[in-house]
Amino acid sequence: MNTYRSLVRCLAYSMLVVAILPFVNCSMITADISEKCRSDWCIEIHVRQQLAGYNFIVKSENSKENTSEILFAYSQDEPLSDNEINRRMHFISDEIGFVWLGFTFGVSKDGGKSWKMTNFKEESNFGRNEALMDISFVRISDDGIGKIEFNQNEYVQKQPFFTTKDFGATWEEHSEP
Repeated sequence: MNTYRSLVRCLAYSMLVVAILPFVNCSMITADISEKCRSDWCIEIHVRQQLAGYNFIVKSENSKENTSEILFAYSQDEPLSDNEINRRMHFISDEIGFVWLGFTFGVSKDGGKSWKMTNFKEESNFGRNEALMDISFVRISDDGIGKIEFNQNEYVQKQPFFTTKDFGATWEEHSEP
């Protein structure tokens, strides 16, 4: 008798899936890859649009070392244009490159072999205690001096900014502009 009930339940679920399937728009689920390369290594951002938003996976590929590493993942409701994605990956030299998305910044100073990741939401005093917005701006010059700013809106406390003197390996938090 249990086998009969299991078979009926299985058939009922199968008919439900077949009835719903024509209404699912599979074109709404897409994937794309953006990459920037320098010398023997690349930074990639894989974008997957899902029904509930967008997932981003940030990877580093080193062809000389034949290595690939997922650095971090991030999700949000809104899409990013190709231009917005590409400006989040930057090389200063053949050895130094960085990437940022959401609350996370990553820098490599050895051609992508190793990475120093900073999640400002988890690692900053402000981020642990207040509502931190996404990173909106990163600038790091050839001498390693740089700044990160965060998005602002009327619903959250004024966002801090962070400065670096070592290409983003370490950051100093500032509460006033």
